[in-house]
Amino acid sequence: MAINYTQAFNAGEVSRKMDGRNDLEIYKAGCRDLDNFFVLPQGGVERRAGTEFVQLAGSDGSNPARMIEFDFSSDVFYVIELGTDYAKVHYTSGGVDYVVDVTETDDINYTQAELRTVQFNRRYDTLILTCPTKETKVLKRTTITPTFTIEDISYVYPPLMEKNITNTTITVADGGIGETGVAVTATKPLFYNNSVDGSHINSLWAIDHIRAASEKEVVQINLNTAGTAIDVSFSNWSFETSGNWNAAVTIQRSIDGGTFENYIVIGDTSTGGATVQRNFKASSQTPEGKNTKLRVNVTSGSIDGYTLETDNNYHKGVIKIASVAGSGTVISSAALASNVVTIDTATAHGLSTGDYVLISGLGYTTTNPDIEAQITVTDADTFTYALTGADETFTTSSSSIIEASSRATADIVSMVQNDKGTVDETLHWSEGAFSGYRGFSPASEFFENRLWMAGSKDQPADLFGSVFGEIYNFLSGTLSTDAIKRTIDSPEEPKWLEGKRYLFLGTAGTAVSIRSADADALITQNNITTLVENAYGSAALQAEIANDVVVYVQRDGLKVRELVFDQGQDTFIGNDLNLISEDITDSGIVEMFVQKEPNQYIWCIKENGDACVMTYERGQDVKGWARINTDGEFFSAAAIHDSGEDVVWACVKRTTGEDTPVSKYCIEKFHLRKDLDWYVDCGTEFNSGTKSGNAL
Repeated sequence: MAINYTQAFNAGEVSRKMDGRNDLEIYKAGCRDLDNFFVLPQGGVERRAGTEFVQLAGSDGSNPARMIEFDFSSDVFYVIELGTDYAKVHYTSGGVDYVVDVTETDDINYTQAELRTVQFNRRYDTLILTCPTKETKVLKRTTITPTFTIEDISYVYPPLMEKNITNTTITVADGGIGETGVAVTATKPLFYNNSVDGSHINSLWAIDHIRAASEKEVVQINLNTAGTAIDVSFSNWSFETSGNWNAAVTIQRSIDGGTFENYIVIGDTSTGGATVQRNFKASSQTPEGKNTKLRVNVTSGSIDGYTLETDNNYHKGVIKIASVAGSGTVISSAALASNVVTIDTATAHGLSTGDYVLISGLGYTTTNPDIEAQITVTDADTFTYALTGADETFTTSSSSIIEASSRATADIVSMVQNDKGTVDETLHWSEGAFSGYRGFSPASEFFENRLWMAGSKDQPADLFGSVFGEIYNFLSGTLSTDAIKRTIDSPEEPKWLEGKRYLFLGTAGTAVSIRSADADALITQNNITTLVENAYGSAALQAEIANDVVVYVQRDGLKVRELVFDQGQDTFIGNDLNLISEDITDSGIVEMFVQKEPNQYIWCIKENGDACVMTYERGQDVKGWARINTDGEFFSAAAIHDSGEDVVWACVKRTTGEDTPVSKYCIEKFHLRKDLDWYVDCGTEFNSGTKSGNAL
């Protein structure tokens, strides 16, 4: 009788749902359970090595940490330990593990749940960290030593929502450079700061004013000294002389209110006589930065005349909201008499006569419970407003609040209306795209020398690309190098961005390719197309490049898919990489990363604290899954380059003690394949390396 036996295991663990298909060749190369092994592309399996204890997470191991790879180059690599309120950097040098605390310029304030949603991408020594509910942060290596800092992203010019098209105006009381706590008032309740809707605090707003003629162009004659300054913030400019002149002419520049310094030498005809008394022209190639002024300085003679002109008809100011008056204040009681509502608040509301408020939760009997009104203030915790229509009855409850107001304070990021002490109201304003009220970008990517950012929960279809070569500048314009704002065809909430030949965006319902319409050119605002490629939704987990394709987790968290171009269908399709191993991701995937050496391994951390790994070699049609279990729960892990084999670092929850169990989160790293004599997890080596034991 012939014996049917298994000759290979490179199909990995096979789902029980495949039991009826034992006629398939792939079924004969699989197994029922494969725990703590790696599938080898050649057909066999290899037992994994154990893990070495590095240190407790944070200061005492009481809270988990997200592990993030930071491969600066092929021979300089770090792993980031990102906690709820701290960040550390681990690296190995000369066989010794080191850890460096990250200096916080701006506070780290993630919750444990938010750590799961953090996505990252790196460019040289800069790591961008995005989270849909927190400010985008920038982690930098600042010295070779190494030292690191982390801070909120600081935009040269921020991504914006569409410009206001209503009759609502905004007035900024003082537009001076560096002014703080400046009063900002609107003619509608625009500003939010409450626990239900979120907050506009720290959000950036563009405040544009139409330039007066004197603010757009400076024309001067018979000049022999420094001329009148003109604001050129976020604008290109041009300069031209006129008449016959005999002098040295220089354009000088002042930034952020500093002294004027020589910027561009226009010409010097002071020593050449009549033969060199010619005119000159000059212009900028890219817009200037914020808080920038230019003036013309004439020495060694005089000049008949010149024109210095900015090409932007709008003065473009930027403010950062520092506080919001009234919003979130609880309404303790309300009374109605003669169509006038009197509101008592539990605390001082900070509003003034003429301000506008959005009142929520009063419980009117016949009208919408959200009432927008202009108020009359009587004292610190009372105000009135007129109720249009018939008398009504209403009740107050714990949800009765001032939802939004028209009054805020702001810090001046870039001077408003040419640095005036008093500023006119304007219809020309734009709310920042990202805030605690609108939400933040959940994902970013460096692609074609731009920083790309996905839209927020309130504006999910928006996609932002920075100015070419200026990753923090999202100033739009007419040049091909200017920033890009694109509304994609899918209204689904964005989940990830990943760049390869094209830039891909994963949303809750689709995968979208972002590419240039002209395949031989880079993406610009006039040369961009976005195409919905398939209908497989994505989970809010970082996508990865593996085997030259994009791999991502499907919306339900149970499948890993590869994004592959199908020539016949002329589209990118999402092949299921769990088709024969569906059970292995049973509790759902909460994190995915790729170990590239010695083979391509796709690691998945599961909701239940276990891990699973797929050996993925597309060219050899190897997609073999195995389980990675330990006496504990994996919270997060990451792989960084090393000599010959990537090293996997993990944050693992370990429990010790029988009578009174104590749980601690430990930072550990997997030993290399050659270290198969390391049999324990969370072990440590002692006695000059002759013995090993468990660290806990």
